[in-house]
Amino acid sequence: MNTALLMLLLFLGAIVLSLLLTKRIVVRWAGKLEPTERLLLGVCVFAAMFFVVAGLSIAGAYVYRQFAREVVSAISQTTDAIEQMGDRDRVSEESIVESSEAEVAERARLADDQRKKPPPLAIAPFDADQAKRHQRAWADYLGVPVEEHVDLGDGVKLAMVLIPPGEFLMGSSESAESLAKEFDTRVQYSRNEHPRHRVRITRSFYLGTHEVTVGEFREFVEAQGYQTEAERDGQGACGWDESVRKFTRNASYSWRNAGFPQDERHPVVNVSWNDAVAFCEWLSRKHNRTYRLPTEAEWEYACRAGTTTRYGCGDDSEGLASVGNVADASAKARYPDWRRAIESRDGYVYTAAVGRFQPNGFGLFDMHGNVWEWCADWYSESYYAESPVDDPKGPATGSERVARGGCWYGNPWRCRSAGRVGSAPGVRNGDLGFRVAQVLADVLSK
Repeated sequence: MNTALLMLLLFLGAIVLSLLLTKRIVVRWAGKLEPTERLLLGVCVFAAMFFVVAGLSIAGAYVYRQFAREVVSAISQTTDAIEQMGDRDRVSEESIVESSEAEVAERARLADDQRKKPPPLAIAPFDADQAKRHQRAWADYLGVPVEEHVDLGDGVKLAMVLIPPGEFLMGSSESAESLAKEFDTRVQYSRNEHPRHRVRITRSFYLGTHEVTVGEFREFVEAQGYQTEAERDGQGACGWDESVRKFTRNASYSWRNAGFPQDERHPVVNVSWNDAVAFCEWLSRKHNRTYRLPTEAEWEYACRAGTTTRYGCGDDSEGLASVGNVADASAKARYPDWRRAIESRDGYVYTAAVGRFQPNGFGLFDMHGNVWEWCADWYSESYYAESPVDDPKGPATGSERVARGGCWYGNPWRCRSAGRVGSAPGVRNGDLGFRVAQVLADVLSK
């Protein structure tokens, strides 16, 4: 409020209040006085009252003004303090927000780095559960499925499973002499499994969950009008001749006729290495990806699936009846002169339909027995002594190709994870087939 206006109001108030007080005093105390005396008394009383009231009013106005200033000052200080606190709070909140955003960004970066960081290699030994965890971790990291099915046509699909990169000891942990003694074989037959050496498979790849079947091979033949080497050269293949109870070479034998009963789900046999490569090349053209035979190192790594024993099922040969089709009591009942057959019974004399036995830790069937499987490598008995650690691919040249896994006709010594043989690329037998690998880099580029 304006100071001059306040003083005017106080002055008028003092006059009014003094008149009222003077009237009451004069009326009460000056009843017997003369008019002139009464007037003089009224003036004196009025003057006294006016100065008292005016003084009190001025004093009150001064006090009020000082109080108002202090209140205004206090309010101003409080407002400033509140504003300063608000500023500090805003700064604090902004800092908190910035800190929170920074923490979130850092966590996101770490999570992204973790996703980009490859899972650990599958280093043997590891069990079946760990094998599956390795497969899942690498599938998630690479953004691919653990299992895939490749269309061959007419509703026929080739099943494949992801094999993660890893390390293992390749070759036999048992000496050639001890193996020869236990399995009644010649020492030189096992020397090619030595020295045992460390191998690192540096890239994931897909591998057929089972051997290529008659039905799958038929899709290739019919799509390409392909003739196998056994059909082209007129020499046929080595089929099972029941009349002499052994394999014989005859022009009537081919992948269409093995000399024993087979249906579409049995592994194709009597195919040469060259026939197997032709199948892979057709599949590569069909899907614009790279399909090939597995290397010998890839094959053994996949077969072992983290195990370090003779077989994926352990060291006891009798356990083979649960994981593969080998020379067993079923075959020996039909052919009593077969030597070194296991006493257990797997239920099959000749080939079995694929996938009938227990898979290994990677989900692969028939890695022991059923049919030998062609590998990509040239064969050398002494290659292990010079094999590189990372992704060995075999000798640069040779006259034979590697075959792995043993067969329905084979004794348990041949069916070990470390067992290996070499055969000329044109060989076709009723116990020899193949399975397919797929290069993963081609999958990732699609």
